[in-house]
Amino acid sequence: MGSSPSVPEKSIHEFTDSRGQDVNLSIYKGKVLLVVNVASKCGFTDSNYTQLTDLYNKYKDKGFEILAFPCNQFMKQEPGTSEDAQNFACTRYKAEYPIFQKVRVNGPNAAPVYRFLKASKLGFMGNRIKWNFTKFLVDKDGHVLDRYSTTTTPMAIEADIKKALGENHPIGANSEASPFAELYHTIRGMGTGFRTWTMAQEHTCRILDPLTPNRLAPYESLPMRQGLCKVVSGQRSNTAIVQ
Repeated sequence: MGSSPSVPEKSIHEFTDSRGQDVNLSIYKGKVLLVVNVASKCGFTDSNYTQLTDLYNKYKDKGFEILAFPCNQFMKQEPGTSEDAQNFACTRYKAEYPIFQKVRVNGPNAAPVYRFLKASKLGFMGNRIKWNFTKFLVDKDGHVLDRYSTTTTPMAIEADIKKALGENHPIGANSEASPFAELYHTIRGMGTGFRTWTMAQEHTCRILDPLTPNRLAPYESLPMRQGLCKVVSGQRSNTAIVQ
């Protein structure tokens, strides 16, 4: 299954993987994929599974698919069978996306699809997967667009998913899909360390606690009201204000 780990395939569609029977990943051609190594007994389990289900339900009819691979390599936090992992996700979190057979994501016995993903997009400290719920965003042609660490919540990736799906909206769009709404949802997806105030009528959103500047950079020049919003970094208590 797959080729030598030193010569990765050109796209994720060239792999098969096991889910009781062989599944040819070429069936996902034309879809944007979020590939995640999951675990049922991790501190990140609840937030990730909850948000993965939300993302899937929102974009499944627009060409988006999630591929979940249970893995027991990190503190043995997926100790059951592949069927146990699937039942857990489907029963507790209403997951309707595919939950594959358990795999190894690191080491000489890593699944070929994970060797491909890691070779395509290195992490902060090399290609090893560091923990559960590392995420890879794959485009419609099967090429890896980006890699996200465990601490990046699924909702924080929503803007990237929309871009990969081709859902770009003009500045000033007066709807939930407008750039300001996109900014708001991006901020809300930044994790539990962020306390977020809802938007007032004048489209003001305030966020306390440290922010990840590169996540907000694309929104710095959006018009306010019809328009525009500007990101202002405060000097006290790591406060950032979007106004």
